[in-house]
Amino acid sequence: MNLIDVYLTGGKSIFGEKESPLEAHEVYCDNCDNCSLYKNKQCLNHCPPFISPHCKLGSVVETKGYTSRAQKYSTFKSKYTSNDKYNCLTYPNTNNLAIIGDTVFIYLIYAKIALNKETNNYYTIMSNRVSESSYVPINSFNIDLIYNIASFKPEALLGGVITDYNDKIIPDFLLSLSKLMPAIYKEFITKYPEWNLAPNYIGKVAYVNSLKSGTKFIEHNTEWLYDGEYVISENMDLGLSTPWWQHNIDSENIVKIKVNDKMTITINDNSIVDENTKLK
Repeated sequence: MNLIDVYLTGGKSIFGEKESPLEAHEVYCDNCDNCSLYKNKQCLNHCPPFISPHCKLGSVVETKGYTSRAQKYSTFKSKYTSNDKYNCLTYPNTNNLAIIGDTVFIYLIYAKIALNKETNNYYTIMSNRVSESSYVPINSFNIDLIYNIASFKPEALLGGVITDYNDKIIPDFLLSLSKLMPAIYKEFITKYPEWNLAPNYIGKVAYVNSLKSGTKFIEHNTEWLYDGEYVISENMDLGLSTPWWQHNIDSENIVKIKVNDKMTITINDNSIVDENTKLK
């Protein structure tokens, strides 16, 4: 398999807890050239957050290292940080759907996809674990399975339907489907127009430089204007503690910040999103 990513975990805790030995993680994959996540420099096997899914189609080699008190600590750390694959990928912010080689990766909280061996068809069932993901051959991922996923009604342990599945999980899943597989999404909503839901981007994170010039948005309880190069806020309260305030009571306080490639905002208005908006 091809080495596609290297990262380290462990070390000194920022919370003052006992230092743990460094541990190196080398991520290998032979499907990377045909992976929708890898094309965006993302990987499900790059330091998956707690209870988040990982990818079983790749592999991770873990090597136990040392604490900073050990003589071999620096040599061990340098061996991996000097690798040209070190931290070259990130864990995806949207992890519910991906194409990996000839397989469709699906992550649905509360549900998973199973194979009916008698009919050789895939269908949706309750998931036993929060982080349980599914892998479906791409030639079996069709509009009937998508409808089965969308119309599934997971039941709570104490009775009743888990409404978050249909209210939150499925709209996000269909949004990912529309971006990743627009042709099959169009075929799906043509046959099932009731599932042509208006996309909801509220709460998602977008890169500022992908917004339209002239876009106004709220961030940190302040209204900003993106002019295509800068974000600008007028009449910003500098705070009574600053000496500038005492001498400029009647003046306007204008803040202007140059936008870079890493600046993001949390979307709180669907109208600011268009086809060029890049989500993190």
